[in-house]
Formats: sequence, C-alpha cells, structure tokens
Amino acid sequence: MTICKNCGAPVRKLECPTGDQQLVGYARSGTALGLDNQVEALRSAGCGRIFCDHTSGVDTERPAFAELMKGLREGDTVVVVGLERFDRYTHELWDTLDVIGGAGAYVLDLSSDIDTRVPQDASILRARIATARSILDKTRK
Repeated sequence: MTICKNCGAPVRKLECPTGDQQLVGYARSGTALGLDNQVEALRSAGCGRIFCDHTSGVDTERPAFAELMKGLREGDTVVVVGLERFDRYTHELWDTLDVIGGAGAYVLDLSSDIDTRVPQDASILRARIATARSILDKTRK
C-alpha cells in the first residue's frame, strides 16, 4: 500500500490478473482541487483511464460517468476514492452499483478498501447500503 502525495490517503497499487480487464477511475468534485487529489489517488492505484466530472453531488448530469459506462467491459473494475463520488444518496448508489454490476464490472472503493471482485466485500457493501436505506426510511416516517 502506498500513500497519496496530495491527500495522504492510503492507496494500494492494483494489478489486473489479465490484460483483458481494466482499472477505470472515476472522480467527481465541485472543485478543481478535489479532482486533482482524486486523480492522483486513482493514478497511484494503477488506473489506466480516469473519467472526471466537475459537478456537485446533487447534479444528475454527469457526462464523464456516462462515457465511462459506455466503454465499460465485462471484468473491468471502476475505482473511486470514495463511494460518495458515484452518488450522494443511498438509493442512487444502489442503482449505480446495479448498472455497473449489470455490465459485468466491479467496484473498488479506495477509502474503505471494499472490492466487489471479492464476494464477501460485495455482500458487505450491499448490507451497508440496505441498512442505511432502512434507517433513512424509518426516520422519514
């Protein structure tokens, strides 16, 4: 594991088992500085391609994410610095994970070290999201 020079976050260098799969980075931030830190961490993790959206978390228009999804292939892994880079809200995150999984791809969250290529990690992630959704539903009642 290495340390990101910009943000100090631990980042592990990833290697795909075959040349067929890619590590694809995704960064989203409302500020340029936030993007710079994320891009550095994604490069340090070994991402060959990195897609960046310069938008807030509530903005549903994310052209770079749409482009990433168009080129996603089975076996690819989408790497993010944190899952909140995908979506701000739990129900949207669940949907995003479904779309990525439906393409036969995986997700790696560098901040929590959750890697959906590992079945236990995929289960843990889904359980966390389901718990958060349940709590949110109860607080809304």
